[in-house]
Amino acid sequence: MREFPPEPGYDEEEEELEPLPPPEPDPPDLEHTYWANYPLDEIAGAVNERIREYYETMSRTGLSALFKSAHAAFYSLSDEGVHEGSRIIEGGDQGELLQVKSNQLRSIALYILTMATADRPAYQPKATNGSAAALSQVPTARTLLEYYHTRKGLERNLIATALRALVYGKGYLWESWDPTLAKGQGDVTLKALSPLEVVCDPDRGPGEHDWYIIRTYRNKYDLAAQYGTGDDPKVVELRDDILAMDGSEGMDSELNLRPRLGMGHSARDAQDVAVWHLLHGPTQACPDGRYVIVTGKDICLFEGPLPFDELPVYEMCPEEFLEAGSLGYASIWDLLGLQRAFDGMNSTALSNFDAFGTNDLLLQEGTEISLEEVHGGLNAIRYPIGSNPPAVLQKFELSESFFKLRQAFMEDMQLASGVNSTVRGNPEANLKSGTALALIQAQAVQFQSRFQGGYVRLTEAAATGLLRILKRYAQTERLAQISGAYDTDGLRSFKSDDISDIDRVEVESGSPIFRTVAGKFDVATQLLERGLIDNIDQYYQVLETGRLEPVTDPHRRAHLRIQEENEILMRAPQVVPKMDKATGGPQVDLTGQPVQTVKDLPALVTDHPENHVRAHACVLDSQDSRMNPGVVNAVVTHILEHLKVWREAPPDLLMLLKFPMPPPPPGSEEDTAGGAPGPEEKPTPQDPNRAKNQEKAKAAGNNAPGNDRPVKLPRPAQPPAGAA
Repeated sequence: MREFPPEPGYDEEEEELEPLPPPEPDPPDLEHTYWANYPLDEIAGAVNERIREYYETMSRTGLSALFKSAHAAFYSLSDEGVHEGSRIIEGGDQGELLQVKSNQLRSIALYILTMATADRPAYQPKATNGSAAALSQVPTARTLLEYYHTRKGLERNLIATALRALVYGKGYLWESWDPTLAKGQGDVTLKALSPLEVVCDPDRGPGEHDWYIIRTYRNKYDLAAQYGTGDDPKVVELRDDILAMDGSEGMDSELNLRPRLGMGHSARDAQDVAVWHLLHGPTQACPDGRYVIVTGKDICLFEGPLPFDELPVYEMCPEEFLEAGSLGYASIWDLLGLQRAFDGMNSTALSNFDAFGTNDLLLQEGTEISLEEVHGGLNAIRYPIGSNPPAVLQKFELSESFFKLRQAFMEDMQLASGVNSTVRGNPEANLKSGTALALIQAQAVQFQSRFQGGYVRLTEAAATGLLRILKRYAQTERLAQISGAYDTDGLRSFKSDDISDIDRVEVESGSPIFRTVAGKFDVATQLLERGLIDNIDQYYQVLETGRLEPVTDPHRRAHLRIQEENEILMRAPQVVPKMDKATGGPQVDLTGQPVQTVKDLPALVTDHPENHVRAHACVLDSQDSRMNPGVVNAVVTHILEHLKVWREAPPDLLMLLKFPMPPPPPGSEEDTAGGAPGPEEKPTPQDPNRAKNQEKAKAAGNNAPGNDRPVKLPRPAQPPAGAA
């Protein structure tokens, strides 16, 4: 290329050209941009637009009014927020009409809620594969879920979500991570929400949502301290904008988004402002998802990709409202009219009783009877001969049809909800046996299977989401101790690596009969009759509390212990010689060979021998376990150790623990005589016929113990003197 000479007088060293300013970026084409991808200065407006559309749809379709009616009926509130269930309301021009509420709707709804949530869920974490390393994380995940369920508010928020689904047709559970909790280590936060607090796409069905906008309330001074700390001009401007907000103004007030259900929100003054959290899941239009926090009309507090693997918002929708998008259907909505009719009948009866309930006295004209003579009762009243005696004027009386109609409304409410009178504690006169009562209650529970299924699905989703959040953020060792000293399922500490192979969580749902008090009572009675309840106090606890845990918990713990040992055996633990504490050397058997034991997994005399041996043998049913010599060696060694401890246990201890006697060793007299003693030769320390036999013997004049005579037990094999 041809080079031109410099112009005359141009000095290249003296003149320095200033760099050109960078070109300004073209303004984004918002018309062709997905709203969730709007830039920082536009995203707050887009979020507010979605909020406005959602609440306008709810208002236009009458859903806001329906939610308000359901809320008011459930809590016996008036339109002004007055609790009418605790008072008699005067109406009419002169207070002549009295209104009273008998809230049957709330009673029925709470029975439905209790039937679905009374029993704690049995969490079953599932590993990503069947490897020993993955299966070994199952106990940790299970104990961790039980800890969060009982001590960290998961159970309370699950029940609160179910209650919202019962009243509004849908409830939400929001799980998040707060890095400021647990002394700076961070922890999971949980919050139950209603459809009035969660904005979503009204046209999407349950489980199809790509985004949610969640409303919370925060003190504006806390927001300023969290997001407005620093001397940067933009930060200072943000802090000033936050402090200038008024909770009674702005978008939240202009669009009437703060639902004033019943009592309103008088406690939230101008210092509390609405804060909206946009959580958008990863989609093709928004690959990384998005998490935005906005307040007011155009204040964006935070913006970034979604910090979770999935949307941490889990919905409970027991029944879908067909062709109504994301709306669920609440069964108690069908009871609103019946409840009003029921209250109307009671109010009519009360008004008539108040006006005409006081009786008057009829006196014939000219009768010389003063008021003092009839006042107070038990008086001798004289009236003139030939005149009529004083009579009482009956002004108020309820006809039999009134009570029939009132009972009909009550039965209609119970039929519409599936909650019968037996469940509510007023069984029919022809139901006498516990089995019949349990069956009737089980039918009511079965009717609510959709609600129960929705609660189970919510519990599974919430538990799975909780573990995924912990896997992502619980990077440091935490929870030094989250269980008691006697808790066999105890967990001392954990971090994300301890649950990294857990993929999902399932929840077991038992038979409906076990979710009723009558069913539990019947089961406890059968267990007592069969001698399967060790302590009568456990039976009384079932009667007093309606919970089977006092009876089933010992067996559950024993089963979990066996399961925990199986999971340890699947990891092929080391097999080592068993040491003799007296000599300090290894123990030897009758043949002089060292006794082997699984390291850190001793067999104890308090372990049920048959249950442990059979359960441990099931470990080798897997082809992978059979092909692993370490697993086979550990299982066989541990089973033989159980058998050895069983044979060496004192017979009286086995009787007290209700363990069976061990089989005779090979070559013994019992073995050569035909095997173990028959059923008639087994000791029966807890023979249920013992008392009857004693009474028969006394009646016959014979003091012989009869069946109570102790049976000679086979002497267990003893090692020779000097052997361990």
